[in-house]
Amino acid sequence: MKDFKKLCEPGKIGDMEIKNRIVMPPMAVPLCSEEGFAGERIKKYLEARAKGGVGLIITGLMGIHSDYILHGGHFAIYDDKFIPGIYEMINAVHVHGAKIFPMLWHPGRQWGGPSELVAPSAIACRSFMYGDRQVPRELTTGEVEEYVELFGDGARRLQIAGADGVALHATHGYLIHQFLAPFTNARQDKYGGSLEGRARFAVEIIENIIEKCGPNFPVDIRMGQDFLIPGNTTDEVKALAKMMEDAGAACIGASGGHHEATREKLYGGTTSTMQVPPGWELEDAETIKSAVSIPVFAVGGLGVDLELAERVLEEGKADFIQMGRPLIADPDLPIKVMTGRVDEINWCIRCGECHPHDTDMLTRPGLRCSVNAFVSREADPDWNVIPATKPKKVVVVGGGPGGMEAARMAALRGHDVILYDKSNKLGGLLNVAMKPPGKGEKGIDLNIRYHSNEVKRLGVKVELGVEVTLELIEKVKPNVVILATGATPVIPKIPGVGGKNVLTVEEALSDKGKKGGKAVVLGGGRNGAEVATYLANDGGKVTIIRRSSLEQLEKDVGRGKPTRLQKEIYPDLWGIATDLPRRYRMQLIKTLGMYDVNVIYGAKTEKITDKGVTIEKDGAKHFIEADTVVIALGETPNDKLYGKLFVKVPELYMVGDCIKSRGMMEAISEGAYTALKI
Repeated sequence: MKDFKKLCEPGKIGDMEIKNRIVMPPMAVPLCSEEGFAGERIKKYLEARAKGGVGLIITGLMGIHSDYILHGGHFAIYDDKFIPGIYEMINAVHVHGAKIFPMLWHPGRQWGGPSELVAPSAIACRSFMYGDRQVPRELTTGEVEEYVELFGDGARRLQIAGADGVALHATHGYLIHQFLAPFTNARQDKYGGSLEGRARFAVEIIENIIEKCGPNFPVDIRMGQDFLIPGNTTDEVKALAKMMEDAGAACIGASGGHHEATREKLYGGTTSTMQVPPGWELEDAETIKSAVSIPVFAVGGLGVDLELAERVLEEGKADFIQMGRPLIADPDLPIKVMTGRVDEINWCIRCGECHPHDTDMLTRPGLRCSVNAFVSREADPDWNVIPATKPKKVVVVGGGPGGMEAARMAALRGHDVILYDKSNKLGGLLNVAMKPPGKGEKGIDLNIRYHSNEVKRLGVKVELGVEVTLELIEKVKPNVVILATGATPVIPKIPGVGGKNVLTVEEALSDKGKKGGKAVVLGGGRNGAEVATYLANDGGKVTIIRRSSLEQLEKDVGRGKPTRLQKEIYPDLWGIATDLPRRYRMQLIKTLGMYDVNVIYGAKTEKITDKGVTIEKDGAKHFIEADTVVIALGETPNDKLYGKLFVKVPELYMVGDCIKSRGMMEAISEGAYTALKI
């Protein structure tokens, strides 16, 4: 097994030693109070990552102006009153030997709050999340100078609170980036025009921080390439990076992109999904590294490909590796790497569930993760992992994600666990869920591998190919039974639905149908969209039938409002998979478009034959030729065993889809929490 020497060796930022080369980059984690105070939730969350061995933590966004705070649980630093909470948080991080750079931030025109939109220039933002194409007010020269002071004042407060340094957000389209980019800066004063003029705001902020905090308080600036038209060229990005170094920046966190970016490599945003190859942002780090002598941080899916991360350091393409969502998934990732326990890492699958830009995430504080049920619950005593006072014999029925997590956690607490599954391998439906393009390697397979390794390591007795019955349970005599029996497909009462050419999603993804040819998928949610990409990837001509009309979907957008880019580029696809996280959905829509998948909205399926499907739309009937018809209309809980075991065992629980059909996040969360109770 590779020893990852470079990742584990100490590094330096100026005179400050960082104990390893792993950096947690800034992420919008809504665990503060509504007013922006740091409390127990954010303290315990960051402390867990520090305890897990990360070298440097860069916090989420800290608002430097009272009118521009990300509400719903994000940091504020515009007043001295925020210092005590941040002081306690920083102390908790320092106890474990990690360093911490809080990140100073102002949104500029990328703002959806009640305060006035302001920006370098009166140019509207095209992102639906920010400004909704409203024209912002151009800041006066005097106001820009005041903002320079506000950044410096925020840094001074953080220094008083004990921070080791400070970070500036100068990418992804926020205020500092808006000054740097010609796309958003059309000013005619000293803060616009030439490259030097556009850089002046960032340069003056760095100089102001050094003036107020001294030369031994490192300033990190997060910046990268624009991927916009018109944007800074590669040579201009190099020149900007050099200007930041000359102004006194101690390091640069390389991360390019913009919420309005259209460049193909960005896959529609500033974070990647499981379909995107690890290392997708290395170009930023290499570009900046070639222009400066200060340390550069690389980012972009490197936390799921440690061999690539190690090579990046070995080849001198960057000095530190940023791992964001992988440290949400497993806060102990660094210490597992350093102690040779890579097989025990709970890998991030880059599903996007943690991303804060879904509608349901913007309206409530908190953080969630598909594979780590404990994230954001670090301060909740109900989620403490405490050894069982009296070990019990526990039977878990079902080897999907919920069952495996229940078995893992029960064994971790000291219970005697038997895990049954009727199939011949662990993973449940994850084994077919990983079949659509891009979902396998460095995706869902990572979670199957993790849980399979863990149940074996923790001594869980795994019995495959066994159908659990009441008679078996009576023979085994467990104290506890946890049912994770999943769900079964909903089969509609449509003439011809029992034909040989009609498949469930699981059957289609298991290659039980005809490859290639023409296919019709009934259902346009997550499962329907994903099976469509799978069939189309095999060379098939695929049509999706969705009962809801586009007008209905406009009113009920599901997980997140479709982006304007989605509507403009794929006007016939944006109503698909509204139950998916926004980032992943964006990539899926792009894939459907690439495969020329057709979608018919507002249609009712009337009949299925071996030749195809008859539908009714707007009062007229239409026939669609199809060699294969896939039913993707949801699932119903498989809870039959519960009724048979009720009152037959001392403790009986259900987790996951056998309660209600949802996803792996809910299954894993319920599996973990149930195991904590027994």
